[in-house]
Amino acid sequence: MKKPLIITCYLYILTACSGDNSIDIDMQPSPVSTISSSSSSSSSSSSSSSSSSSGPAGGINQDFDLPGRIQAQDYTRAYEIDPNREGDAQGQCSTGEADMAQTQDNNGICYVGWVTEGEWLEFDTLTNAQSTYDITLRAAAGTQTASPRRISIHLNDTPLQTVTIPAKGFESFNDVVIEDITIGAAKQTLQVYFETGDINLNYIDIQYANATPSTPPEENPSLPTGTQSCTPVSMPDLDDIPNSTALASANNDIRAAFEVSGNTIVSKLVRDQRYGDIALQYWQKFATRIPVKYRTQLIQFNVYTGGSRAGWFDGTGKNSDLGRPGYTIAINANLADSAGEPCDPLIAKRGYFDWTLVHEFGHLINLTTGTTELFSQVFDKNEPRRSRNPQDYARDGSPKTEGNFVTSYAEREGGDEEVAETFTTYALINTLPTNNSLVAQKIRFIGKQPSYGALRKALQAP
Repeated sequence: MKKPLIITCYLYILTACSGDNSIDIDMQPSPVSTISSSSSSSSSSSSSSSSSSSGPAGGINQDFDLPGRIQAQDYTRAYEIDPNREGDAQGQCSTGEADMAQTQDNNGICYVGWVTEGEWLEFDTLTNAQSTYDITLRAAAGTQTASPRRISIHLNDTPLQTVTIPAKGFESFNDVVIEDITIGAAKQTLQVYFETGDINLNYIDIQYANATPSTPPEENPSLPTGTQSCTPVSMPDLDDIPNSTALASANNDIRAAFEVSGNTIVSKLVRDQRYGDIALQYWQKFATRIPVKYRTQLIQFNVYTGGSRAGWFDGTGKNSDLGRPGYTIAINANLADSAGEPCDPLIAKRGYFDWTLVHEFGHLINLTTGTTELFSQVFDKNEPRRSRNPQDYARDGSPKTEGNFVTSYAEREGGDEEVAETFTTYALINTLPTNNSLVAQKIRFIGKQPSYGALRKALQAP
């Protein structure tokens, strides 16, 4: 067998969530081995197209923290036998070595498809300590032939296991689990080798084996130490960013909008120069503080005016402005005075730009990692009574680290909003609580989620 390639809504104190799909805030038996990250691929019987251009998918130059979910389009390296380009002709699923198209499956953007026997993907991964994981392949297979459709998984060129993908149709994705894989510390390479064609791959989910929602692996409650420092991401001149015809259909309250891919502003809508400048200020701080690997599914960033909301997040995953899958974050222009410089210390108080930005991003990462659902499973069953007019909170917007809820907004709204508020508290406060109160348990639970400690370190980098 040919050696596979290594792939390695928030308001200040005003309103609740809106009734639509946006979220307002108040103003995630096999042999034992060691693994590393790689890329993904898939196959399909038909192609589709996207209406808007975006940055390239595939060839991601980063190490994926484990545990975590790796999207197929984010492969590190790929080997493609067929030189003909198949799949999407436009958009973020149209570039890179592997053939890809938009997926309608849950929790995905592109699937890798049109694969030929012998093609492969590699993903580079990174872990802090040796652990045992379950690897879930989210894949589909065509029904054209009766022969089994197979993928083999390798770790650092060592075969782990070959699995059969249920042949129920190219759009009928299934979870195929490889259990109890031991992955050593440091950088590893996970390889996905297509033993046959007629397979689509949406993502690879690598999670701790035998983990339960209430007992995720422990993380040091102190802020991670290290030499990481804040370096501002450079921004282009507003006039040098291409105008977007797709974004022109955005609601009238959107004064500036960016189509984004990674740190790149692909195209823009600017209805007023002043708000275009604010959007650049906001986006620079967002891109500087939050590493790209945590926001690969974000495709639109808006600045708007009016209303009582300080920010909102569109959690549908179906962007109507750009006409393709992806998520949108929007921030009110009235927070510009508190936005500051990209590397200014972040302010851990409600009503400030920093809190709003991290809160809305919290919706995105908690949704895409499954943390919102896990939080609900753990804490909803014994939830204390909530007040619609909570009073026992700091007037300056500082969150609580004792009691039952981090903020009045978290108490009043609950659900996704409480998870986002708890995430924001975890991410921004300097010292995590060690007491046994319910709110301290919630904050520590957020901190136990995969990769959140490294994210907190990046947000607080001096």
